[in-house]
Amino acid sequence: MRKLLLLLFLPFHLSAQHIPYAAYKNYPFPPGLCAAAKGSRIAWALDEQGKRNIYVAEGPDYTPRQLTRFNKDDGQEISSLCISDDGKWVVFVRGGEHSGNWDT
Repeated sequence: MRKLLLLLFLPFHLSAQHIPYAAYKNYPFPPGLCAAAKGSRIAWALDEQGKRNIYVAEGPDYTPRQLTRFNKDDGQEISSLCISDDGKWVVFVRGGEHSGNWDT
C-alpha cells in the first residue's frame, strides 16, 4: 500500500522541485584553492555569477576576506593561484591564454 501511495504522489513531488537552469549557473563555486606551507593561511578564487575574485582566510577561525574587487563579468578567468610559503603573498594570473598554447 505504501509503495502504491508513493507512486501516486511521485509526479507531484518531482514537479514541485523544478529548479531553473539559471539557479545552477549563478551558484558560486571555487575553481581554485591553495594553502601556505607554513602557518594557517589559505587563498581561493571564487566565481560568483561570472565575477571572479580572490579571497584569503587565516586560521583558526578562517574568516574570509576579499582580496580583489573585480565587480563585473568580463569573462577573465583566474588561474595559477598560489600563496607564498609564509602566507604573505598571493599570486595569480587573470585573463590570457590558459591552455598553454600561446601560438595563434
